Amino acid sequence: MIEIIDRIRIPLIMNHTAEECNNGKYDIAVEILYNQLEIIFKNTPYEQLSNFYKERDTQIGNNMIDIIKKHREKRILFLTGMDHRIFAIKAIRKCFNDEIIIREVNI
Repeated sequence: MIEIIDRIRIPLIMNHTAEECNNGKYDIAVEILYNQLEIIFKNTPYEQLSNFYKERDTQIGNNMIDIIKKHREKRILFLTGMDHRIFAIKAIRKCFNDEIIIREVNI
């Protein structure tokens, strides 16, 4: 299953623009990948790896939320790896709903 997901995910980042990488297709592939890893690694010695991925993305989102709360009146730019993008966006939206505007910068 992971090989199938990577056959979709990897071409999405190779030779594509930032705009193309931020159109949501990669986000879907990453969510599927991490969900599958959680299922595959459950009750194995690798379960800690899956837990680490989840905790890491939760912490990234929480760090961003803390920064936003401290600087609500300012514009903030976050740069993150593509695998973390969707989890950070979901955490921010869950915390703030429509109170803030998330804009994507496409270079």
